[in-house]
Amino acid sequence: MRIYSGFGQAQLLWRNCHMALERMSDLWQQGHNVVPNADIQGFFDNIPHSVMMTGLAKVVADGATRCPKRARQ
Repeated sequence: MRIYSGFGQAQLLWRNCHMALERMSDLWQQGHNVVPNADIQGFFDNIPHSVMMTGLAKVVADGATRCPKRARQ
């Protein structure tokens, strides 16, 4: 079963991302399974590499994020 919440393209309507998240939370609390469809094109391009690698290092147990930069290329 597929439910369209009507919050798609929130940036084009009077809605915003906070309203969409609130709607997803409401649907989840009502017992619906919620799977957002999000366009994150370019998202990781805008995060400083050092910040992203520091965050990854906190959850990667084998230390693979500490390898030299040239090895990751």
